[in-house]
Amino acid sequence: MSRKGVTMKRIRALQISYYINIFAAIALILILMLFYGSKIQNIFLLADIMLGIFSIIAIFLFGILCISNAVVLYRRGDLATLRQYMKVAKRGLIPFFIINFIYCAFLNMILFVASRGIFIIGPIPIMIIIMVSFTYLAVLFSSSYSIAFIIQLKKKDKLSQGVAFLNICLQLIFVLDIIELIYLLRRFRKENDVFIETYS
Repeated sequence: MSRKGVTMKRIRALQISYYINIFAAIALILILMLFYGSKIQNIFLLADIMLGIFSIIAIFLFGILCISNAVVLYRRGDLATLRQYMKVAKRGLIPFFIINFIYCAFLNMILFVASRGIFIIGPIPIMIIIMVSFTYLAVLFSSSYSIAFIIQLKKKDKLSQGVAFLNICLQLIFVLDIIELIYLLRRFRKENDVFIETYS
């Protein structure tokens, strides 16, 4: 298998790990709702927790591999490959972010209604902050190729320092990272084996 094929598999594996993680989070709520008080509940909970732990380990493993690969491509100055990988890495996680947003909003609503607003001063907000922080890793890991691409553009004087810094910041913000990705893909593309800038 080619090096590009291996890298693409790592990106896909990272994405699948995130979807497994959100599945485990949703399954946890369903198990507590459907099997509360039953003997089989503990078995399902244990299996779900193990699945969640497995997905977290996989996310960190493949995330670090993606970051290291982005660094290698940056050092080579391979803009075309960075562009290809950043497109795959970002687009593949769009459904995850949508599902995760709906899940967190639904969970917050349930906790707020069930506790009559008391949960906002208890330990539950800390749990929610941890969940959001963990989700933010998806942005960081999936942005590794985009950030390397932007820095390489700056190195080749295709972006000014200020514009490059702004683009990197946008890559670290939910929703705006996708908008900024579309901007980069439209402005910089490969045509007839030559990397060109469509507009300045």
